[in-house]
Amino acid sequence: MSETMLTLEQAVELAQQQAAQGHIAQAEQLLQQILQLQNTYAPAWHQLGILYAQTNHLTLSLNPLQQAVALQATNPYYQNDLGNVLLSLKHLEQAKVCFETALHYKADFAVALHNLGSVYYHQAQFGEAEKYVRAALAVEPQYAKAHYTLGVILSEVEDSLDIAFDEFQQVLKLAPQTNLPIYQGLAKISAKKAQVETALAYFYQAFQQDKNDKSALSNFLFTLNYSTNYTAAQIFAYHQQFSQHFEKEIKLNAEVKHKLHKPLRIGYVSEDLRNTHPVAYFIKSILAHHDKHKFKIYCYALHNPNGHSSEEFKAFNHTWINCFDWSDEQLIQQIKQDEIDILVDLMGHTGANRLLVFAQKPAPIQISYLGYPNTTGLKSIDYRITDIYVSPPGAEQYSSEQLIRLPFAYHCYTPLKETVELFKPSLPAVENGFITFASFNKHEKISDPILQLWVEILLQVPHSRLLIQNASMNDAHFKQTFIDYWVQKGIDSTRIELQKTIPFLEYMRLYQQVDICLDSYPYNGGTTTCHALWMGVPVISLCGETQVSRMGLSILSTVGLAELVAFEADDYVKKAVELATDREFLQNLRAGMRERLQNSMLLNAKAFTQQIELEYLRVAKLACLDE
Repeated sequence: MSETMLTLEQAVELAQQQAAQGHIAQAEQLLQQILQLQNTYAPAWHQLGILYAQTNHLTLSLNPLQQAVALQATNPYYQNDLGNVLLSLKHLEQAKVCFETALHYKADFAVALHNLGSVYYHQAQFGEAEKYVRAALAVEPQYAKAHYTLGVILSEVEDSLDIAFDEFQQVLKLAPQTNLPIYQGLAKISAKKAQVETALAYFYQAFQQDKNDKSALSNFLFTLNYSTNYTAAQIFAYHQQFSQHFEKEIKLNAEVKHKLHKPLRIGYVSEDLRNTHPVAYFIKSILAHHDKHKFKIYCYALHNPNGHSSEEFKAFNHTWINCFDWSDEQLIQQIKQDEIDILVDLMGHTGANRLLVFAQKPAPIQISYLGYPNTTGLKSIDYRITDIYVSPPGAEQYSSEQLIRLPFAYHCYTPLKETVELFKPSLPAVENGFITFASFNKHEKISDPILQLWVEILLQVPHSRLLIQNASMNDAHFKQTFIDYWVQKGIDSTRIELQKTIPFLEYMRLYQQVDICLDSYPYNGGTTTCHALWMGVPVISLCGETQVSRMGLSILSTVGLAELVAFEADDYVKKAVELATDREFLQNLRAGMRERLQNSMLLNAKAFTQQIELEYLRVAKLACLDE
């Protein structure tokens, strides 16, 4: 402590001031000095924990905050702050105890009420979540963050999208200069209601409000893929903005110019290395079949280990690094320390991506693959793995990365074992007496132009029905608006069946009711197309110029069904109508679909992985890493 002989209270206040001014190291040193003099002084432990939490060292903040609570268990603010960190780390039950304890000592503690509601939200107990957040607002009606959280909760509650939208708007009235991601909230609701252009406007507004908000720009770029109003050239130009705003000048330093390792070191970076994510259907087969004599695999897992199971991935016995609460700098240092030869991003502009890590070039060779069907826009990512179908000649001009084109679909599907017995080879139309079309894609993918084609198909196939299942159907008002659309187009409402979100195996059983799936456009189905084919259901797809609008072409060509792909709108309708009227062909197609897939590269995990490995070795050699 300084010679001015500050009191302990004054010293903690000084540390707070230093931290507020950005002098983190000095603040930490001062707090440590205080604790050396008096290690039972709770405010110092508390402030040290807050300091670590504010600098995103969440795990490190736990012990100081726990020490503070142990010394002053009746302090509701200490309980609340410890609960906040536990909540961030997804230790939900422990966080709940802290917030409940805080409320025991201060029943009208609006922040703790809000935070307890947040716990219930993360546990998907939306009714309880809403109750506690509304209780917080009853104590403090102008509590902007509580209005925001209520909007987030209601976004997940059936029939509440419009109310959620109003809550976000209320935040803007209460706190126009708020740092809360309000425009992103408004954008996500708009997207759920298939209002893609409105969602784009909100996402871009969020970015204009805060040019350091990487997630706002990433969400804008991702949502561009749903729009029919932008050309491939325009979409690429927007992706280049990400590089312009966030990518620094990269100069490889000595520590990343290491010699090629044998076996070659491959690092996968993803938030999606967990059993329930769609990416799991495609990366799992590669991780299972990597040649461990030629490759040493590192999995940098960004998801919260307390919220999602990754046991199937860990069973492959690769090097597993849990990076959930790491800063970008921590992750960069770990990648450099591991001397990764090829670093593979599996996220692109999805989720809580770490593209800013890749922007700093922690590995000599960097590749974008699988999770995002477009360019990242980053110059520091050297390659992007695609295929000859989604990236035809000329696609290079719309990619910041060099393209690695596989001769078949760029992903390999691994169906869940539980779905093997769900396949029914008989055609539903035989029993029903009518054809059932279906789409199980996210509603954001269902554009107005493709809807109009579906109308034409139903008009030309008498008595046929359309089954649509997606999360947007959880909202009754949206469902009714959507039914009204069909009625206005001359389609009786009894021919349209709308299904809300259901458990996965129930969702797969829905395919037992479906004769033909109609692909979305411009963003084709990927996982849903594979699910449909696995369940014996053919998919009619419309192909465009962007990668997302060519995924149907890629998958269907790989399984020998390129004839189901249309390149013009009229042909899309024609193919669907012709397939619907040829019941014998449709029945034979369904009966033989499983065997067709099992004999294709779409399910040939070993051969597919060998091809990926050949590309890894090729680009390593090109980089002249070995001597």
